[in-house]
Amino acid sequence: MKPTVLVPFAALAIAAAPLASAGTRAVYQVVINDSARWANGTLTDARGSADSVQGMGCYHNATSAGCFATNAAGVSRTCTTVNAQLIEVIRHVGPEAYVYFQWNTDGTCNYVLVENNSRFKPGSASGF
Repeated sequence: MKPTVLVPFAALAIAAAPLASAGTRAVYQVVINDSARWANGTLTDARGSADSVQGMGCYHNATSAGCFATNAAGVSRTCTTVNAQLIEVIRHVGPEAYVYFQWNTDGTCNYVLVENNSRFKPGSASGF
């Protein structure tokens, strides 16, 4: 008789346990702020945007690098650099990265932030 009494208590304990979560998710469509000269977004949200216009990314070689962004309105901005420290930061852009960059009036990059983080939508995901 005891085993039949314990089963309902076990079921109750399982039902009362907190639900598991898949983790935090963040969406960063491409944003361009011309007055402050910065752009940001994630590569996956740009690639997966419903408008099929957005784009975000960076490129590099041994001596130069740059980043680009195109928002949903089709506005594009780029910056380029030969600064070794910024090139090193840009080298860490992954396929699902968040990228934030600032540029000077002449189009050179003056700041680049790269974040590879689990809260960004994976490229293989379809929606949240």
